[in-house]
Amino acid sequence: MTDAVGFWNTGAPLILLVALAWLLPGWLVPRSARSQGRIAVLLGLSALLVGAAGVPVFAAAQRAAGADPVGALAERPVATLVYLGRSSALAVLAWGPIMALRWFGLAQRAERLKGEDMMREGRG
Repeated sequence: MTDAVGFWNTGAPLILLVALAWLLPGWLVPRSARSQGRIAVLLGLSALLVGAAGVPVFAAAQRAAGADPVGALAERPVATLVYLGRSSALAVLAWGPIMALRWFGLAQRAERLKGEDMMREGRG
């Protein structure tokens, strides 16, 4: 596996994971969600999915950089999975804040919808 930092083995995977971290919660959380608990659970699921997606993304990046992750996985599966898992875990530093911002936006939307519901019912 290659440890050199470049666009194709570091930049492109991070851009892809950041985009996924922004888009996935929007796909999973219904636009009409009013429950903060439901939003939190679905954001947690989104985080797990983005983290899991990081492993094949970084494997593809290693392949693009000239390494053979499939061969490495066949020869040393544990070491290869640890390496790819560590790369995916470190990527949280890039996509984690983006997902947190997304969470704040979804939480605000839920509160706005609850407030609009209260106004319609005459309680606001």
